Amino acid sequence: MKKRISFITAALITAALSCSVCAEADLKLDAEAAHAEVMVGDKVVVGITAENTGDTDLSGFKIYFEDQPVFEQDVLAPGETAEKQIGLMAWDEDIDAGGIINITAEADELSEPVKTVCTVKVIPNDGSIPRPEEAAGNPNTGNRTGIIPLVAAVLALEVLVGRKRFGSCAK
Repeated sequence: MKKRISFITAALITAALSCSVCAEADLKLDAEAAHAEVMVGDKVVVGITAENTGDTDLSGFKIYFEDQPVFEQDVLAPGETAEKQIGLMAWDEDIDAGGIINITAEADELSEPVKTVCTVKVIPNDGSIPRPEEAAGNPNTGNRTGIIPLVAAVLALEVLVGRKRFGSCAK
């Protein structure tokens, strides 16, 4: 009986040692708007923070707004934080949609994408801002949020002035 107990104890110790070296991928994702309420036609600035809370590198790390990629990084190391600011345009359609901003992050090591939601109340304006479909020559026509031109402008600005981190967005 004594030999069997020591064998089980040795097996448990071996299992515990092997589990302590198992890598666990985990990611914390937050999004916060600079303002809780905006008017149609206003720019909505959203700060996104992603932190690798696991104990392994996250490779192929990407952040998306809806289906549009807004940030990519080859590797996000354990404990490392990635921060990104994006600018969106508030349209009439956002009033009925509830001003919901969907942010998703993914990495090769994560079993599924991590999602978060940021909500901004969009209120009507006095009618002086044309709806996207009424704006002649507007490159955002048909694009509810105007994200593609704004992301392109932000990325171009980052290239010109270098990347900068943002602090907490005040509501």
